[in-house]
Amino acid sequence: MKASSNTTSILLTSTSNIAPYIQYCDKHRLDWRTVADACGLPIELTQSNQWLPTQDVIRFIHGLERKFGYSIGIEVGRRASLEQLSPELDRKIDQCTSLEQAVRCLITEISTLSNHVTIWTEKSDGLWWLCHRSCYHPSTSGFEQAEWFRALTVISLCRKFIDSHWQPSHAKLVSKHNSARKLPKHFFDSDIWFEQQYGAFSIPLPDDYRAISEQNSTQDWHHAVEILIDTYATLPWFNIEWFSTMLGMTKRTLQRNLKSKNILFKEAKEQVREAKAKQLLEETNLSVQDISWQVGYSDLSNFNRAFKGWVGVTAPSYRSNKRG
Repeated sequence: MKASSNTTSILLTSTSNIAPYIQYCDKHRLDWRTVADACGLPIELTQSNQWLPTQDVIRFIHGLERKFGYSIGIEVGRRASLEQLSPELDRKIDQCTSLEQAVRCLITEISTLSNHVTIWTEKSDGLWWLCHRSCYHPSTSGFEQAEWFRALTVISLCRKFIDSHWQPSHAKLVSKHNSARKLPKHFFDSDIWFEQQYGAFSIPLPDDYRAISEQNSTQDWHHAVEILIDTYATLPWFNIEWFSTMLGMTKRTLQRNLKSKNILFKEAKEQVREAKAKQLLEETNLSVQDISWQVGYSDLSNFNRAFKGWVGVTAPSYRSNKRG
């Protein structure tokens, strides 16, 4: 399946995400093919622009770490370029004239690389943060490697518009701190907080930055907001207070603007979560626990209660009924 296809049923990643790993291994004569074969990753598909199950890709990255050492993810991320990952996205970023435009472009286009990673901006502690989160639980093998790679690649993007040696003053990582592991030079001067809810690093955006450009027409604004709700509804902390702050407006103003188009925030959020949960139950073999995490619930009992409220039956019963 070509990576340009509109695929949302399961968590997928474009093969372009592993291209930097393969190029690094080839350059240093590291046998990545044995690792790919052990992970059930079709070697022929790694050479073309295709979609692969994200779980297989993460398993492959974890396999490289086990075989060649922890630092491989950091080294690959440090050298990876946006052009390697997506020439099309690289061209769009090159057309941007400011960091603000580039960040908006990245947030919009991230789905062309992966449908399991969410990127957004938020302001807290007097700083603007560029945030990123994977749908996968932090206990997943290869999670830490993938997080380092994601963070380093996005930092490289920011350097195009700030400074070639720029480092974020602050950073957050979901991964656990391990003093025995050497931090990449991108973070030598950063204040890093580990074991956070999501990954993030501070970036120099203007105080009046908005997630949606004010140049958009009213119609475009509402459409953009619906897309953002669809994107962020599976974040565990997604509520109208957080969303209105992200958009740079009051809760009341956001509610009024949504109501003008007959959009109810809570209803829109729940519809996204319900649809995603049904899809994963029908089309994957993920456990209910994993599905609850991926649709925005840190607590399984809360998910079970919500799902039964949506459908009238429990998640396991729904899956059984659909599969006959």
